[in-house]
Amino acid sequence: MKRKFNTHYLIFGFFFVLITGCQQEEIKPQEVNLIPDAFYDLESLESEKAIDLDHDGVFATDILSETNTITEPTFFKNKERYFAELKTVIYNWTDQPRFYDQQIDVWLPYTNVIQDSDGNFLYTDYGFTGLIASYKFDKVKNSIQVISNAGQGAEVISAQLYEDVLTLKIKQYYYTNDWEILNLTGVYKKRK
Repeated sequence: MKRKFNTHYLIFGFFFVLITGCQQEEIKPQEVNLIPDAFYDLESLESEKAIDLDHDGVFATDILSETNTITEPTFFKNKERYFAELKTVIYNWTDQPRFYDQQIDVWLPYTNVIQDSDGNFLYTDYGFTGLIASYKFDKVKNSIQVISNAGQGAEVISAQLYEDVLTLKIKQYYYTNDWEILNLTGVYKKRK
């Protein structure tokens, strides 16, 4: 027994493809709440707990003091290299913006552990390193939500902006007698 092909299915399929293919919604970029791009100079960088990073026997919570940033002869030059920047990178693939990447760039003291040829600890020295975190700003709540971090050894946990003061909660590795993660609070003031 031969089955007869039902043309109703063919007609239904044709109209389904025609209707769904013609319904192209115009895709518009989402409205993005932007914080004006700005630089913020570091006012203080404090650890939750007192530590002795410079191995002088004195425990303190001030990371800049413990990394000898403020005792070096070139104090102002060195302190100025620690800052944060809020910026928005806009990627355009057509006439209208399609992608916004809101970033927090942070420059912090970075630990260099100096060892002898046998691997024995000699001393620590501090340079500076940058962190990059992506964020989303909520204009209604006036809050910054950290979405992701790039890099290793440190991360921005949270950020808060109130008038011209940016406060960052950061986790970063430092060397005391061994490597440990320190919870830090950085307070930054908007650069004029």
